[in-house]
Parts: sequence; C-alpha cells; structure tokens
Amino acid sequence: MPHMVVFRTNEGKPGYHWAETLDDAVRFVEHLRNNEQVAESKVYRMNEVPIEFKVMYKVEVSGAAAPAPAEDSGPADAVSAAQPSDSEGISPRNASLAENRAEPLRPTTAPGPTAAPTGTAASSPVGQTGGRFGLFSRT
Repeated sequence: MPHMVVFRTNEGKPGYHWAETLDDAVRFVEHLRNNEQVAESKVYRMNEVPIEFKVMYKVEVSGAAAPAPAEDSGPADAVSAAQPSDSEGISPRNASLAENRAEPLRPTTAPGPTAAPTGTAASSPVGQTGGRFGLFSRT
C-alpha cells in the first residue's frame, strides 16, 4: 500500500514524498531528520477512493427565449382574457365551449331532500327529478 510523507523544508516550503511501502516512508523520515534537520513530518496511508462520473444536464431559459408581451391587444387577447381560469372550476376547454353557447351557464346545485307529494315513492331515485338524477335533463 502506498504512503505519502508530508513535511516542511527549512525554508518553510511544503514537501511531499511518495513511498511504496511503510518501511520506505519511515526510512525517508529518518533521512529528513538526520540529514536535512527537518523536525516535523507526517506519514499518511494512501487508499484509493472510488469515484464515478455521471452526466448531468441542466436546462435554463435564456432571457431572449422568454415570450414578449404583445403591444397590440387585438380580439384574440380579449377572448383569452375573458376565459375563466382553472381556479374558477371550469377548464379552459369547457370555457371555450361555453363561449359558443347562446344561453349562459347556470351553476348546478346538489339535490337535497324534497318533500314528495302524497302517493309517490320518494325513496326511489327514479321518482326524483333533481338536476343530477334526471337523464338528459336541462333544468
């Protein structure tokens, strides 16, 4: 296993020495101390850290590609501004269909308990004439 000796020379510059074995690293430290008068040195064991490269993409919209606001607001802008948004409960597709209708859309209400006239079966959903239970009814 390779080892690295890290030391600082007498001039104050950092020094590094690569040794193949621990014995080689210790011999180099002895050489530094006895021949070079280097008092401080450290020995590090070198282990390979496995790394992996992955491709990453980042997409950004540049300022030139952003849609510019139209200067002339024609009838097309008025139609799109008049369409209700999704927050009002009508999808844009249904809103465009609603613009073509001759009569305005009326909100539907959930059928509540109604008093049945005497002699009718109020418990049967067929006998009820609520907006939700009648087939093809326009109320």
